[in-house]
Amino acid sequence: MKRLTQARSCLLGLLAGLAPLVAQAQERPLFESVNGWQVERAGSVTGVNPCVIVRSYVDEDDDDADNSITFALENKALVVVLTYSKWSHDKDEKIVAATELGGKTVNAKSTWTGNGTQIVGSLPAGLAEKAADSEEIAIKGKGWKASFDLSGASEAFAAMKRCNAGEKPNPRT
Repeated sequence: MKRLTQARSCLLGLLAGLAPLVAQAQERPLFESVNGWQVERAGSVTGVNPCVIVRSYVDEDDDDADNSITFALENKALVVVLTYSKWSHDKDEKIVAATELGGKTVNAKSTWTGNGTQIVGSLPAGLAEKAADSEEIAIKGKGWKASFDLSGASEAFAAMKRCNAGEKPNPRT
C-alpha cells in the first residue's frame, strides 16, 4: 500500500494550478529514486511535464524538524513547495521574501502562499538548472531565513527531465 507522504499531501492541498497533476498525487507511480529524491509521474496526465521531484528529510540541526521540497515544471514556471514542520501559516497567507539559490538572490521579492506548515511559490522555469546545481534554497524575510537542503538535486532534475520526456521508469533505491 502506498503511504501518503507529507510532500504528496502538500501537493494535494496547494498546487491548484497543477490540477490534473495534483489529482493523481496519491497514486502517482515512482519513476525513479535518486540521491534521496523521488521522481514521480502521473500516468494519466497527457500534457507536458507530468513529473515532480520530492525530497523529505529530518533536519538534525533544527531539533529534528521535518522538511520537504517539491519541484514541478508548469508552463514557464518552476513551482516550488517548501514544507517545514515548525511553520504555522494561515491559509492563503501571502509571504513576500527574497529567494536564494546557492547563496545568491534570484528574486528579491518572491511571493509565496502559505498554508499551515507549507509555502508555495514559483520561479522562472529557466532557474531549474540553477536549482539543480545549488546546495540549498533559502527564503529570507525581515529578521528570518529558512534554508532547505538541495543535496543531490542535480541528478533528480535530470531524472525529472527524462520523466517529462516520457522515458521508461527506472525505479531504484
